[in-house]
Amino acid sequence: MRAAVILLPGPQVPLLQPFDVVRTRMQADAMSGNYRSTIGTLRLVAAETGVISLWRGTSATVLRLALGAGTHFFVLEELKPLFAKLQPDGSSKLSTFGAAATGRGFRVGRGI
Repeated sequence: MRAAVILLPGPQVPLLQPFDVVRTRMQADAMSGNYRSTIGTLRLVAAETGVISLWRGTSATVLRLALGAGTHFFVLEELKPLFAKLQPDGSSKLSTFGAAATGRGFRVGRGI
């Protein structure tokens, strides 16, 4: 399970990377206003630097998402026992409060 977390961002990155590039370009160029819309920015970037440039930075995005997902699931698995209730059959179950506290604890730890 833990090793599979690294593969989570794989399928989504090739589909969404162009929009990440567009968002970055639009944020960086907010003052001059060359990039006004998502579609317009996609067209302009593709025309100026080539279609393949829309996937520039893909490896960094995959690494960032893989590390983030891995950290997320690792911390959740480590926090769960702190909030789990022992059941009569010997198993443990996360209460509603425990689930909320575990998820919120991770988000606060990450600064989200």
